[in-house]
Amino acid sequence: MVIPTQNSNSLTFQARNLSHICHKNCEEAFNETDKPLCKARCDVFFPVPEPRSQISEKLIDITNNLRFESAQLSSMADEIDAYNSMSI
Repeated sequence: MVIPTQNSNSLTFQARNLSHICHKNCEEAFNETDKPLCKARCDVFFPVPEPRSQISEKLIDITNNLRFESAQLSSMADEIDAYNSMSI
């Protein structure tokens, strides 16, 4: 169960810890032939999430939105300039 106060970094650490413990148990309990299969099972049962920065994803979205807004404002400015030059 995920406690609401847990952040993604602590959950990633816990997943890494469980995966590490599982791999360590494989090292201790299995022979060289069976270790790879045991470790593959660890990877299936205790996947370690890739670290992802939510902040950088948000910054990319903000950057894209600002570029879009900038393009729209530039287009509006061009229309206003064109209108002003026609009315002179």
